[in-house]
Amino acid sequence: MAQAFYYGSSNFDEPLPWTNRRDVIWGMVITFMIMSWLCAIFRFYVRFKIVHSLGWDDLFLAGTVLAMTAGSISTCLSVHYGLGQHFLLLDPQDIPSYLLTFYISNACYNLATSFIKLALLFQFLRIFERGTIAHRAAQCLIVFTALWSVAYCFLAWFPCSPVRKIWLGDAVPGRCYGYGAPEPGPFVATYISHGAINVALDVLTLLVPLPLLRKASSTRADRLRVAGLLAMGLVVLAIAGWRLQTIVHHQAATYPTRDPTWYAPVTFVLAAVEVDIAAICASIPIFWPVISTLQWGKIFITHEIRVTREDRVAVAGGGGGASSGGGGGSSNNSHGSAGKGPGGGVRREREEEGEADRAAFLSQSSVASSSSPIGRATHNYGSSRGSVHQHQQHAGDDSTEHLFSRVLNSASRNASDVELGHGRKSVSGPSRRTHQRHHSSARWSRSSRTRSLTRAGTTKGLSSSSSSSSS
Repeated sequence: MAQAFYYGSSNFDEPLPWTNRRDVIWGMVITFMIMSWLCAIFRFYVRFKIVHSLGWDDLFLAGTVLAMTAGSISTCLSVHYGLGQHFLLLDPQDIPSYLLTFYISNACYNLATSFIKLALLFQFLRIFERGTIAHRAAQCLIVFTALWSVAYCFLAWFPCSPVRKIWLGDAVPGRCYGYGAPEPGPFVATYISHGAINVALDVLTLLVPLPLLRKASSTRADRLRVAGLLAMGLVVLAIAGWRLQTIVHHQAATYPTRDPTWYAPVTFVLAAVEVDIAAICASIPIFWPVISTLQWGKIFITHEIRVTREDRVAVAGGGGGASSGGGGGSSNNSHGSAGKGPGGGVRREREEEGEADRAAFLSQSSVASSSSPIGRATHNYGSSRGSVHQHQQHAGDDSTEHLFSRVLNSASRNASDVELGHGRKSVSGPSRRTHQRHHSSARWSRSSRTRSLTRAGTTKGLSSSSSSSSS
């Protein structure tokens, strides 16, 4: 007759292990799960967006992260149903719920440990050349790991027939084996054999990349990176060995008494940390070279500028309006159109009239610039000057005289541009000096009397200038 499990209270006087605390279970499981997810996301981004080279190793890593996420969530939920407490002290209504979460966590752990080993081995196939010892060793390990995975994952996901008997117990008729065996012998042997083979495969997987340390073309930095990854692999191996030791010590939570909720937390926490760190080790070599080449300093702001806009018409109108208004009031009240309203508006009207006169003058000057533009510009200035003297009938603001000088100055520059554009000749010697003397005289000469130029007078003067140029 087979020996049944023994449930007793002989371990009630044991101190509470540190892994049985709720905050420790949740803190370690959730923290390492988030870290593995971040590293896996970086890896998938580099493989999919940058190198465009997804492979079987990426597929198995995705399965690892998904399986371990489901197992971690189930472990956190099992705390609510009694994980960390003595099994005999649980509420009978919570026992089926705890056994269900225990079943999911154990099955997901078996699946995750299988996927992470296959992900690393397929990654080694992409690193080593075909025909090398490392490549052949990776192929052999892939075959053995696949067979081991199929066997133990089947025992984990289908421990009973029907499966619901694993958490409903004797309420459902059926048969259990492996992880659901009703006797301590096969039950403990299943856990210990899986843990021992898991550690052995970790050691063999860790030995495969050792040839990279002796590669002749490897630099010192490359060897340091490989050594760092091997060090992380040793951490994973140490955690797997620690987990196996806890299983052997308490005989898969059956010694000195059957108390799965009291002895299982340390095994669950170590299983989650082991797989998550292994996923991190498989992801770092993929995305770290890309991150290390980024120049983060280029995204920081080193200089700032401030762009402002200033309306020149408004500024000139405001200043000129004050002088125009004052001049209009002091010169002659009967002709004080400059004093009407704000000075800026009057100034703007005069500038518009001056622009019209300037356009007419430039059109006449361009017609007469075929032979000697500088001489004709000087002649036009004299003719226009005579017309100005003929229309000196009213006293006004001398700003009109200044405006006429600006028009004449622009006409002279335009005549020079025409000559340079058509004749490809430059003004030199006495002609240039004559032009400069006339230009200075037209800009700065002032008579003793106050001059005024109306729109009609300007037009007539320009017409006289045009007639003289045509003759």
